[in-house]
Amino acid sequence: SIAILAPFPPLSGGMTQIAESLARNLKNDGHEVQRIQLGKGLQGLLPIPRLYFQFIKVFLKCDIIHIISASGNALLFKDLPAVLLSRLLKKKVILNFVGGIAIEQFNRWSWYKKLPFHMSNIVVLPTDTLKNVIKKDKPNFKVIKIPHVVDIKYFYVENVSQNDKPILLAAKSLESYSGFDILLDIFSSVKKNIHNAELWIAGDGPIKDDLKNQAKDMELKDVRFLGNIDHKEMPDIMQQATIFVHASKYESFGLVLVEAMASMLPVVSFDIGGISEVVINSKTGYLIPYRDNNEFIDKILDLITNEKMKKELGENGIVH
Repeated sequence: SIAILAPFPPLSGGMTQIAESLARNLKNDGHEVQRIQLGKGLQGLLPIPRLYFQFIKVFLKCDIIHIISASGNALLFKDLPAVLLSRLLKKKVILNFVGGIAIEQFNRWSWYKKLPFHMSNIVVLPTDTLKNVIKKDKPNFKVIKIPHVVDIKYFYVENVSQNDKPILLAAKSLESYSGFDILLDIFSSVKKNIHNAELWIAGDGPIKDDLKNQAKDMELKDVRFLGNIDHKEMPDIMQQATIFVHASKYESFGLVLVEAMASMLPVVSFDIGGISEVVINSKTGYLIPYRDNNEFIDKILDLITNEKMKKELGENGIVH
């Protein structure tokens, strides 16, 4: 019996898809799976006793506790209590950590924020980039790399007919670090050269209104805020797009980048975190030095105006 603690649907995002896939596959393999909805950030902590009592109730009848975790406050207020309780009850605990911000900040974290890593039986990480950061700071931590995967049959469609206008697609939670303000600046420059281009933004978050106001102030009328998209609908959205763009400041892996490549979309992304282990520069997309907006714009324009190159990078993505 395995308990999975994660942000489950109706929430969306990479962590949610990892949790859904893990739960489904474990159940298909004959395991009993108990789901605990952690929500995102501090969501789900009020009232705190209710969540912690749920931990006790579920953990008592489980053999393994699998926690899907990121870098925020939930690491302390949800994940750490779950790890402590797991060890108290003598359960095996796996910390499946995907927090991209840790690549830059882990060595500066306080000792108590690192406790979940220290006390887990094993820490699973998606990239060598993140693994090396943690091992360099704490060589005694038990960490292994297991990359995230995507079932391409849900995304790959042969002979799909795309829109007659270039569509740049971005998909990520609308947070301050996600780089959508940068993408709006980039898109504004693209529009000066490709007048019928559109930017589609899939996702929701605390800065949505700020981004809408920014687009309005910049008189960008071809920006579509799609909101949270059911994951079952994402393949259709991907197939309509021309290029997948990603401007986040932090990223441990980027599951959505794999989904884009599975949809034969070339990727243009800032080269941060573990993305270079996902996107092969100049083969499945382009990796741009962080905040080099001009290079980002040039690569988008190259792909829009060079159908042969766009197709080649897209075909490489489905292979790699």
